[in-house]
Amino acid sequence: MVDFFVYDLVFLFLFVIGVFYFIKKHKKTLDREGWIYMYRTQWAVNFINYIGKKYEKILSKLRYLIVVIGYFLMAGILYLFGTTVVRYIKEPWISDIIKAPPVAPLIPYFPKLFGMENYFPSFYFTYFLIAIAVVAFVHEFSHGIFMKFSKIKIKSTGIIFLGPILGAFVEEDKKSFDGKGKFNRLSVLGAGVFANLITGIIFFFLAWGLFNVSYVSEGYIVTDYVYEILPTDSILGVENYSDDLVLVNTTKGEYFGIKGWDFQEGGLVKLYFDSPAIRNKLRGNIIEFNGEKVNGRDNFYSSFNDFKIGETIEIKMLDNDQISEYSLELVEHPHNSSKSFLGIVGRGLDPKENLKEFSLYTLLFHLKGSAIDYQPIYSFFGFIFNLLWWIMIINFLVALFNMLPLGILDGGQFFYVTILAITKNERLSKKIYSLLGRIIFLAFVLLMFVWAYRLAF
Repeated sequence: MVDFFVYDLVFLFLFVIGVFYFIKKHKKTLDREGWIYMYRTQWAVNFINYIGKKYEKILSKLRYLIVVIGYFLMAGILYLFGTTVVRYIKEPWISDIIKAPPVAPLIPYFPKLFGMENYFPSFYFTYFLIAIAVVAFVHEFSHGIFMKFSKIKIKSTGIIFLGPILGAFVEEDKKSFDGKGKFNRLSVLGAGVFANLITGIIFFFLAWGLFNVSYVSEGYIVTDYVYEILPTDSILGVENYSDDLVLVNTTKGEYFGIKGWDFQEGGLVKLYFDSPAIRNKLRGNIIEFNGEKVNGRDNFYSSFNDFKIGETIEIKMLDNDQISEYSLELVEHPHNSSKSFLGIVGRGLDPKENLKEFSLYTLLFHLKGSAIDYQPIYSFFGFIFNLLWWIMIINFLVALFNMLPLGILDGGQFFYVTILAITKNERLSKKIYSLLGRIIFLAFVLLMFVWAYRLAF
């Protein structure tokens, strides 16, 4: 079966040809600014006028929420950006794990290009095109709707072509925009990121619903064995146990260690408790426990409550498409003499247990932190889920990043209007706005310099 990646590359090729053909055919009617071509349409203005007029009462109240959320997003991105710069400079190990440059455009296939496939799902051109279309549409048209509500003249709307990359635009009359009150201007500037935030939340719930109905358990993922960190000074002796394990005698008892580990004095070492899991080298997914399919983390763990020390359990495991069966006798728990002990460690999260764990699974661990190996019933569901995930993430990223106080972003003008409202001095406001912009720009340059230096040396 041909991988979707091949179809995606073919689609990318045909799409690029189609875009350049469209630009060539309509070259006389397109406006050009450098590398950017703009295709203006009237239907978008009609749509904006309709929404802006029909829902005036709702928009009037919504403005206050938009401005407040705009300030929260700006504070959030400034904090995240500042801590990221400091951590990236102070902690070189980040560059060893993440090889990608700290400042890079969101382009198709970037997980594959930068070796980040362990952190992100595939990012096909199809995903990129649909996600950018959704992001641009809700962002720009939200600006336009609040321009209409605030009686700011809209000069034009349409589609932007930057090579094969598409975007949308709503162009206001600058004189009309500057002549409105500061609160009106803030609500217009914040409307785009507010719409992206709401859109991200909507797609989050769509992804959650799809995940719950179309993904099934493939078993509990065993990632490690139960261990303890001990000082190497506590080690009394080491002897061979198997091809890859050593038996370590310490002042606290006997443990297992991995062959080749450094047991030099004055350090710390990770040592495994003696357990049925490590003695039998359990690896992969536990797909059956005593004849029952493993359907969730909590159900799996609660099943141990009924077993006593010395009882035998039957486990079926899947590892690299190979199924193995084990009969294991449970031993005494090292920290609780009344509990039985198998000795396995899993990832921890179970996204089907509750909405909070699904949130952590999707937003923080990028679909990689589940205790249960969930797989889609059909591969098509996996394709759709990843698409929903990318639309959600890119909307959240745009909502945050676009509120950074830089001149080219909404956050730059949002910050300037705020400073102007406080100082009542246009010259001073421009100086403060320009100074902060330079600081942020230099921070970006510094990040890239540190990355390039570590890459070279």
